[in-house]
Order: sequence, then C-alpha cells, then structure tokens
Amino acid sequence: MFTRILAGLAGLTIATSLFAAEPESTPDLSSAEVTLPYSELKALWQSANRELLAKRKPPVDAALLSARYQLVFKGDVAAGFVDYEVENFSDEWTTIPLLGTQIQVDEFEPADLQLVVRGGHFAAITNRPGKQKLRLKFAVKLNGGANGAHFALIAAPAAINTLSVAGLPEKQTLRVVDATPLSTDKDRLSFRLPAVERIEFEIVPEQAAAAPTPAFPVVETAQAIVETATAKTRIVSDGALLTEIVYKIRHERAIRWSVNLPEGSELLEAKIDGQAVKPIDRGERNLEFALRTGREASAVLVSYTEKKPAFKPVSGQIAIELPQTSLLIHRLDWELRIPVAYEIAAFEGNVESAPCAQTDATSRAIPLHKELCKNERPRAEFFYQKPQPNK
Repeated sequence: MFTRILAGLAGLTIATSLFAAEPESTPDLSSAEVTLPYSELKALWQSANRELLAKRKPPVDAALLSARYQLVFKGDVAAGFVDYEVENFSDEWTTIPLLGTQIQVDEFEPADLQLVVRGGHFAAITNRPGKQKLRLKFAVKLNGGANGAHFALIAAPAAINTLSVAGLPEKQTLRVVDATPLSTDKDRLSFRLPAVERIEFEIVPEQAAAAPTPAFPVVETAQAIVETATAKTRIVSDGALLTEIVYKIRHERAIRWSVNLPEGSELLEAKIDGQAVKPIDRGERNLEFALRTGREASAVLVSYTEKKPAFKPVSGQIAIELPQTSLLIHRLDWELRIPVAYEIAAFEGNVESAPCAQTDATSRAIPLHKELCKNERPRAEFFYQKPQPNK
C-alpha cells in the first residue's frame, strides 16, 4: 500500500512538472466585445481628441450675420422690430448681444429662447449650433428739441445692416448718421447702415434740411470747432502717466469726430456729455465719436495711461504729448503734475508755460497753454532736477 502511494505521488509530480513546462497559450480575443455606457465612451473620446477639438475651435463663439430694422414713427415714439440672423459655431452655451437697454422690449421670438440683460445690452442665450433667425420687437422714446427730435439705438454691429422707416411726420425729414439711402418713397424710406455700435437718428423740418441753391460757387465753412480743451496730466516717479482731457466741441449738425492718442497710450475711459461711451477704434490709436445735434456744444472726455522712463535720482528729461485732432482748437489749457521732489530746470515744446507753479503734498503743478491749434499734437519736453538748496 505504501509503495502504491509513493508511486502515485511520483507520477503526480512528473505530470505537474510537464504541465508547468508547457508555455501558457494566448487567448483569442478577435471576437471579444466590450459594452460601455455612452457617458463613459464620450468621456474617452473627448479625452483622446481634446487637442484636435482645441485646434478646430472657431475664433469666435457666435456671430451676428445681419440686422434688418423696421421702424414706424407714432407721435413721440419710434416702434418696430429687428430681424436678426445669427450663427452659433458650437453646441456650447453662448450669449449674443442685440440692442442696448435704453429701448423698451415688447416681444422676442422664438419664444423658446431666453432674452437677458448683459453688459448694457439685451442678449439672446442659445446652445443651438448653426444659423438661427431672431426677432426683437421694441419701442424707443424720441428726445424733442426746438429744431426737431432725435434718438439713438445702441446696437451690436452686424455684417449686414439695413433700415426701413415709415410714418415720418409731414414736412419733416430724417437724418441717419453715416447711412446710405437706398430708396425714398412717399411713405417709406430705406437705408443701408454702417456696422457701428451707435445709430444716430434726427428728425428735422424740411426747410432746415434743404440747403439753398447758390447762384455762384460757395466756400465751405468749418462744420465744427473745439472751443476749449482742458487737459490734466500726472506723472509719478516710476514713469507711470495718467492724462484726462475734456474737449468742448461746437457743431451745427451730427458729425463723426476723431482724435488720435499718443503712441504707447491705453484708453481708460470715454464720455460724451457725462455718459460713458465706447468709441470706434479706427486703428493706429484713432478713436471715432458720434456727436449728435440738439445742443449748443458737446463735451467729450478722454482718459488714458502711458508709461514713461522713471525719474532719475538727480536730473533728467521726459517728453510728453496730448492727442491730436483735425478740428481747430481755440484754446488749450494743460496742467502737468510731476513728483514734488523735482523741479523744472528747462522746458521745450509747442506749448507755453506759466511761472505760477503750485505744489501739494505729493506733486508739483506746471500750467501750460496753447491757442489756435489744428492738426497739431501739443507736446512738451521738460528737463527736471532735484532742488539744490545751497545754490
């Protein structure tokens, strides 16, 4: 019995050794299947293609392709609607600015889209990819004056902009700044509009709109002048500079007025008659403002920063400039403030300085002025030094 057990154990050991020596076979997975929930499959796909998706992302989330305005005048109100065509370039949520919040909204279509207020505009919220058509019904109150009425629409610029107007009062004419007339029927006017952020409207009597036909050649007079320009510039020890300038502009009609900021400057703020505005950037630091009629003069404020070389420990020189405009400036008053630890040793430029410098706890003020300036950039180059009490 014992001998049989030993023989059995020996046989089992040999069989085990032979089985262990055989190589392990690789299973055939060619017909294998794996089932995953869609959410996990989508996550795996997005992870593997994240870089590809980033490269394919369009430069803008959405675009306003066209805006077609239709207005009807009823008393002191202009009512109507805008038909928009927009395009969302993805299925992500995005907002598309439409009209400024100074209007009164009556209805927004399609009804399943949300209209919200954002950044001073009514805006549509959507996550639908592709092109869509929207309609915004609204009304805006006219601002009456002695010579007619005017109003403005704060718009989101579209690639294509048109305007159709009906209900204009008898013996009145409509002016739309920078618009191109397409047709002038008896009961309806049509215009092509520029892609601007502010559309200016003015209703004036026909006799005021029609210029007399001269019997001989006439000389054009200036459409506008700058009565006064008041500037304040403050520069601190590390060379940081802040300038605020207010132009008082007299103009007989609505105009587009531009100003060119100094090189290296960055716009901080712009206002017309105390109301914040966004001027049009025409490139090369040229800012364009829309000035409407109905007032004796417009006050335009521009504030910007620059970076100049830091003040040296003992002495040095710094050159500064103001914006340039093509309008004639009758008088420019310019207050320049430098750190109180320095004084002006010499001065050059196309502006004049006055000797009555004033100081406060942190700065020294140097008054400058210039008269009858046109198409010229006011500039000053001053040489500074630390005061020398022994001399």
